[in-house]
Amino acid sequence: GAFKYFGSTLQSAVKQTESEELLIPQPVQEMLDYLLEHGLETEGIFRIPGSADEVSQLRAHYNGEGGKGIHKGTDVHAVAGLLKLYLRELPDPLLTFKFYEPFIFVQRNKEFDDGTKYMHFKNLLNALPEENVALVRALIEFLHRVAEHHETNKMTLSNLAIVFGPELLRPADDSMLKLLQEAGCVNAVVRKILEQYGFFLKGEELREIPRESKRATMVITQGANA
Repeated sequence: GAFKYFGSTLQSAVKQTESEELLIPQPVQEMLDYLLEHGLETEGIFRIPGSADEVSQLRAHYNGEGGKGIHKGTDVHAVAGLLKLYLRELPDPLLTFKFYEPFIFVQRNKEFDDGTKYMHFKNLLNALPEENVALVRALIEFLHRVAEHHETNKMTLSNLAIVFGPELLRPADDSMLKLLQEAGCVNAVVRKILEQYGFFLKGEELREIPRESKRATMVITQGANA
């Protein structure tokens, strides 16, 4: 039968792709392309949910169950929701179950200054399987493009970290208590990865990060908990 992209491992999804250049699953590339073309100016992208019906129709299409794929006029919020759903349904999350505890340990460690944390994060990211690294790169470059338009779409890197944190970094034991206790850490790890992406994966210098106003971040945190 048809390959089911949703719920399959990243490795098996990448193997389905015909092209040598494309190191990420075909449906993910289609989602990113569509959102880059149509979604960058959309207020609340990734925060405002798309229609659940439309998301599940798109998911069915990419799992070989017929229906229409992404086409001209597909709701941007539905495609954004589909991307989050794809990441959430990976059997092993993008930053892997194996590295969940190390990431959290480094983030929580009071004896590490930021420079030390960044070195540990860099080592962890570069130890991921190559398919994971390729998708981390594609996703973060895309999220940077989204954040460049934050004046109109209201999604800064901090806000995107809140939304994507739980999709990218989650524990194998996902008890509600653990998720709640460590949500702040997950958010901080993913924010640092977004902010210092050039250092972690492109061999660039560390960036000076201007502190965003607390208020801007508060507004979305409340929205995320609603």
